[in-house]
Amino acid sequence: MTLLLDTCAFIWLTQEPEKLSAAAQAAINDSLNSLVFSHANAWEIH
Repeated sequence: MTLLLDTCAFIWLTQEPEKLSAAAQAAINDSLNSLVFSHANAWEIH
């Protein structure tokens, strides 16, 4: 499955992973899933 991370999820994943729910952490850590993020994420972070 491809998981599109929103801006908050991306920031939490990289800075404060403990803020992610157990379900989100499990999905992100599942090697069968691919993680992607939008160009809009970069724009929102900037």
